[in-house]
Order: sequence, then C-alpha cells, then structure tokens
Amino acid sequence: MEFCSNPAHDKCGQLSRRAVKDRKLTVRDNSELKASQQALLHGDWKAALELLPPHHLAADDAQLLKHLCCVYLQASRWENVISISAPAAQRFSQEAIFWECWAWAEHIRGETLLALRILEFACDRFPAREGVAYSLACLYAATNQLSKARKWLSRAKKLSPDLPSFISKVSTQRELKVLWTHHEHAFAI
Repeated sequence: MEFCSNPAHDKCGQLSRRAVKDRKLTVRDNSELKASQQALLHGDWKAALELLPPHHLAADDAQLLKHLCCVYLQASRWENVISISAPAAQRFSQEAIFWECWAWAEHIRGETLLALRILEFACDRFPAREGVAYSLACLYAATNQLSKARKWLSRAKKLSPDLPSFISKVSTQRELKVLWTHHEHAFAI
C-alpha cells in the first residue's frame, strides 16, 4: 500500500510528500504535536488535525504517526488510517499500534479476512499485547471462527490490566456478541 495516491490533492489539502521529503518531524521539535495530542485527549479530532503542521503526512517519526492513526480512528476516516498505518507497520514493525489500526480499518471497510491476515502475520511479535489479542478475538468472531475467537478473547482477558473495563468493552463489542450467552451478557452488565 502506498502512503497516499496523490498527497498533494487529498481531502485535507496537505502538501506533497516530495515537497517535504527532507524535512523530518520529531516529537522533540514539534510543539504542534503536543497541542494536537491534548486536543485528541479531549475528544476533539478536528482540532487535533488542525493543530498539526500541513506537512505532517511526510512525517518520519513513529510518535507522530501513532498520533495521526489515533486522530483518524477517532474521526472514522478509515482510508487515512490505512494510508498511514500500513506503511508505518512495515517501517516500524515492532510497534503493535500500527498493525492494530491497519487491521481494524480494513475490517471496518468490509475487508475482515484481510484484517485477519494482517494480525495473524503480526501476532507472534506481540504475545503480551491485549489489543492484538482482543482484535484477533473480534475478527475471528466476525468470520464465525468461534473457537479461535474464544481462545484470543481469553488471552486478551488475561492481559487486561482492568477487568471491569474489559468486561464492559466485551459486552458492547458487536463482533463479540455471538460469544455471549444470554446469561453471560446479563451477568456482565
């Protein structure tokens, strides 16, 4: 996957990657990133995006790319999530968040089997990552592979640092509803 087919003409009006390819953004020298992160923490993805410099899509910094994935996830801009997370997953292959974001965006776009292949490929790198296990549980459940879904959900539960939040999340996750019996769902609420 490419970063963007034509970054000079995307919806956000960003500058071309070629025009800024030599400029590297880092967290240390980018006060806009910190302001954008604060806006996102307050649930304002539009302000978070506006606070970033116009050349952010040429970023070569994992922290900035993680932030962009979070902004676009919150904005439900799945094509943007994919265009950032797919190349970032390959460039920063030990950063689970890029694999998770890429897979989830593909799933939301209706490419659940592709999403499953992405996480199956990456899961051995992140054996202690709740998000990977949880996402795999969701994707296996969405593809009606329920025994695998249960296995990954059990692993995610063991990795969760906050069991009440985990149970709440599971009980409202549409992909996982097939795993809950009526009795279990009533007990979790």
